[in-house]
Amino acid sequence: VGLNDIDNTVEAGINDATINAAQKVDVIAVSGGTQVAAGIGATLTTDASSGKNYSGAGSASVNLIDKNVKAGLKDTNVSGTETVKTDLDIAAYESDVQVTGGVSMSIATGGGKVAGGAVTVANINNNVNSFIDGGEYKNIGTTKVQSLLATTQVTAAIATGIAVGGSGNNMAFEGAVVYNGLTNNVQAGITGAELTSDNVNVIAKDVAASDAEAEAYQKLLGSYSDNQTFAAEHDVAVDGKAYYADLDTSSTEVTSAEINEDAEYDGQSAVNLKNTGKTGSTIVGAALVVAGSDNAAGAAVNIANINNNFNHFKADIEQSTIVAENMQVGADADTLLINVAGGVAAGKDKFGGMGSVSWQTLNNDVTAQVAHSDVTVDELAVRADNSSL
Repeated sequence: VGLNDIDNTVEAGINDATINAAQKVDVIAVSGGTQVAAGIGATLTTDASSGKNYSGAGSASVNLIDKNVKAGLKDTNVSGTETVKTDLDIAAYESDVQVTGGVSMSIATGGGKVAGGAVTVANINNNVNSFIDGGEYKNIGTTKVQSLLATTQVTAAIATGIAVGGSGNNMAFEGAVVYNGLTNNVQAGITGAELTSDNVNVIAKDVAASDAEAEAYQKLLGSYSDNQTFAAEHDVAVDGKAYYADLDTSSTEVTSAEINEDAEYDGQSAVNLKNTGKTGSTIVGAALVVAGSDNAAGAAVNIANINNNFNHFKADIEQSTIVAENMQVGADADTLLINVAGGVAAGKDKFGGMGSVSWQTLNNDVTAQVAHSDVTVDELAVRADNSSL
């Protein structure tokens, strides 16, 4: 049995303060790590004297993770000068690798009956929030309010059962079940503020940790990348590619970029999994079964329930007075979601049966808006983009 039950909160804030003539004000909350829950069960029997051996193994792996990352300015007054304007960087950044894996292996080389299974459950909640709430901000150069989510979640269950040899009727029964539950709440906003700034950017999105816009925050995590490298060197599937990169999803391969450009796309052609074009978070689930004997049966079930629900990817400006040259308000979901279920049941006598089920539920609500505000701006861009795959 492998179990992680983690509840982390990281907050950075300035409340009810006055800041004058600063060149830069940074309020940054970053969270990152590698969480691995791995359960392994294995049995081996070799006695062939009676032909009535019984072998069974099971594994359970559970990741229960709640991450809360918040950065903000509240009821604060910031004033730059005409000659040296103040830059504001308000950022909440979450970058985790979360791996949940179970392996069950039952082997009887002396014949008999084997049964086993692997159950893997991941229930993960990410809350990432950056904000300016109230206050007055004058002579500001660049204002950035950003919530960035850069997670990789891999959930896998593998079950193997083999019964050979002996003099009796050999049987192998194996099962693998995966449940992938993920809820993202990513919000960036300016509310109730008076702001005069050259440039204003309010962004809520998921990104890859290697992206340029995540680089500065990723560096603040220090040895986090070393921990990920250590896990990879010890055969932990930190990116999940081993489960899907070589899948033949159809005879026609197109990139996601081609899908986005092609209004005639019928939804039937598959995306080349080696070149998905996705720049956001990655979520992989895999349930794999191998069973071999005189009579063999297996089942693989993979369920993904991904909720980027209402207002959960949201960038907004509300009840504020803003004067700026350029203003961008953007919310973007660009998640890669892959579910794999499969297996082999080989029976050389009367029976060999294998079933697999893969189910995805993806709820994305992506919102970008400017509401109930007085805005004077030369260029304004408000964009909401949902390109999850």
